[in-house]
Amino acid sequence: MTEHKDIQDPEDYTEEDYQAFERKLFSPFTRVSELEEICMTLAHLPTKIAQDLLGKFKETQRASEVEWLDLAIEEGQFHYLSPENEQEERDY
Repeated sequence: MTEHKDIQDPEDYTEEDYQAFERKLFSPFTRVSELEEICMTLAHLPTKIAQDLLGKFKETQRASEVEWLDLAIEEGQFHYLSPENEQEERDY
């Protein structure tokens, strides 16, 4: 399993980063270890786009390759919906 990450600062990630995550998540050529790394990062990025990407990835055939994906999605939602998360306030 990929090493656990601390909560990531959304300011450190650009639109291009999210696009790269999306390309890799939906590519049949991405290694499982890289899928896990991306999912772990997205789970610790308290933004709507990160949560949306995890949700879309869950619907793919490759989602089962990340055994702990459901936990990552739950953790990501927890961090995103946390009262301390100013980004969630801006998104809604």
